[in-house]
Amino acid sequence: MLVGTAATAQVQTKPTERANPDTPASTAITYQFNDPNPRVKNSVYSVYQADGVTMMVRHPRQEAPQFDKPTWYANAATDGRLVRVLQAHRPVLVKPGSGGYKPGTRERRRRRDDVSYVAYDNLETKLVRGEKDRKIAGQKTHHYILHLGFEGTRFDDTGEKVEQKKLAYEHHLWIAEDLPYSPAFAQPFRIIGRLFVGDDGTKLGEYIYDQVRPELEAKGLVLGMEFRQKGEKAAKYRLEAERFGKAKARKATLPEYPIIDQKTFAKITPLSFVSRMVAPSDEEAAGKSSFELSYKGDAKGDIEGTAVWGTNTHGDFALLLSLPSKFGSEQGAAAEGASSKEIFLLLMRPMHGRPEEGEYEVANVVDDIESLSKEELEALSQKFTVMAVIRERKKDAEHPDIYALTEAAEGKVTVSKGEEGLQGTIELELNGIALSTDASKASIEVKASFSARKALDNVGSSTITQVLTR
Repeated sequence: MLVGTAATAQVQTKPTERANPDTPASTAITYQFNDPNPRVKNSVYSVYQADGVTMMVRHPRQEAPQFDKPTWYANAATDGRLVRVLQAHRPVLVKPGSGGYKPGTRERRRRRDDVSYVAYDNLETKLVRGEKDRKIAGQKTHHYILHLGFEGTRFDDTGEKVEQKKLAYEHHLWIAEDLPYSPAFAQPFRIIGRLFVGDDGTKLGEYIYDQVRPELEAKGLVLGMEFRQKGEKAAKYRLEAERFGKAKARKATLPEYPIIDQKTFAKITPLSFVSRMVAPSDEEAAGKSSFELSYKGDAKGDIEGTAVWGTNTHGDFALLLSLPSKFGSEQGAAAEGASSKEIFLLLMRPMHGRPEEGEYEVANVVDDIESLSKEELEALSQKFTVMAVIRERKKDAEHPDIYALTEAAEGKVTVSKGEEGLQGTIELELNGIALSTDASKASIEVKASFSARKALDNVGSSTITQVLTR
């Protein structure tokens, strides 16, 4: 489990007004895509499309699609991207994207004990008219070829270049230019890790999609695609629509959940593991500890709870302040007068064991930690990284409000040793994301004092430790 690597969350907030997807559509259509993975024969993707709305489900070929509970949605509120309901302490709508990826970014690869890095650069894209117009599912389509070219470079774990080569693709697309665009064609390739490129570990495919999307939107509806590397006579992966027809207008209601991008979801998802660190803790030791915390800003409150600390074999130190001690337990949720506020505040300092008495700075771990030098990483390991989750239950609300805080804008941690435990104070300004009806940026000031017992056994290895000890 990876714990304790705070990072700045880039929040893509939802528009203040959602597009109204409940208006009956006058041009509703349905169609079906095969699974582009040639080894999957019985799985299909069914699409309902009408007036800027796309709903998509994956199901066995012999079964009818259930559009009343689609897996993916797209409309104006999602920026035309297919979003999916996932859990991040509460339901959220997650949309795919490149997450700020830029060509030339080094991406880490691990195969067993071998660590290396790849980078793709000098990208060129060009969509040209082809000569193989044909009908697909009874619809006239025009043939296009998407030319992609870029350089791929591989580096060893010391940063030395070990290989460089030019890569090129010629993807064939068939577009019905009398029908409106939908992002549906991209999702099956995204699922199998073949969105325009053959490397399933890179964000390059999402970046390419962002580059070519405006031109494809202007052309029309993609009803067929063949994934090909340049020079190959046969396609490796093939997608083609079938069972095309007009459909009865239906309500395409987008769930009223906050919308976030994939990068933000990836950053706040590890916070769900923080609560799991508490359960194995020694309850007697936790019961003899305490912390008092006051926070204000987008959320505010004064709470008391437990404080536990621990280390692992690498010397990674973790201090966990929590209320209640068993987050989300059935007993805690059902208990009369149960707290309407729950919080987990995790502080970590890699590789130096239990901290000595003194005052410590806090820091954020950069997104691309692999780009830092050994000296920069060692300097970073002297500081504390912080992550926090605040959950506020509101009366009659179906889901709680969540504050997922992954960035410490400023602050300090002061440590003193008690006779039986670890004592100290914390002053922090934390930034992150608030998840309620919408998604928005959040900033909270935290002041806390603690008296912690050693009762935390399952301390995960920090990213800094993993890089420095590989």
